Amino acid sequence: MRFVIPTPAPRERAFEAVADFGRLEEWEPTIASSSWTEGAWPSVGSRVCLITKPWFSGAKLVYPLDSLEPGRSARHTGGTEPIRSVDTITCVKRPTGSVVIIQTDLDAHGAWSPLAPVIRLGIGVLGSAVITPAMRGHLENLD
Repeated sequence: MRFVIPTPAPRERAFEAVADFGRLEEWEPTIASSSWTEGAWPSVGSRVCLITKPWFSGAKLVYPLDSLEPGRSARHTGGTEPIRSVDTITCVKRPTGSVVIIQTDLDAHGAWSPLAPVIRLGIGVLGSAVITPAMRGHLENLD
């Protein structure tokens, strides 16, 4: 799944606003809490713990920061035991602001494998209907 959000914010500012998963609860409507449990932003290998809101399963998700190009790109890989997600956030500079690109690659394992297409579809619909507008609003309200 790929979500593209143009913003008037400069690339570095937009990147800091969305790539730090430890601050995800500030704008992501499915997240009840987010905090760094090992290390701190922005250091590769640091881990963030996300708790989703009860209506979104109330799951505890752990996402290590796998790679980082400050101000440009970050990749977090994590999720739960049967469902793993690789989330790459890339910010591209434009003449008037920047574009934030979120690439989410989701996979299910074990007994959940047959449900992978349905889970991807659900996350895609949720991303388009709820998460992308929330991110757009967050980016428009940066200092």
